[in-house]
Amino acid sequence: MVIEISKVFLHNKNIEEKVEMYIDEPCSIDRLTEIIGLDHMGYAVFFVNGKEVKKNHIVGNEDKLKILPMFGGG
Repeated sequence: MVIEISKVFLHNKNIEEKVEMYIDEPCSIDRLTEIIGLDHMGYAVFFVNGKEVKKNHIVGNEDKLKILPMFGGG
């Protein structure tokens, strides 16, 4: 699985912007962020294979996950 993480979430973290990892079994994005040591995901937007999903979405090794900060406009 490939995970691309916005620099916004990496301040004071020992995590790269692009992480490649293997997971033993499919798990939720919420659990995956715990495993790699990310916190404050309450203001993040998640995309799996280009489609926006919720943090309880189940991902597997064949997926590409992007974690971006929430943004808005008006």
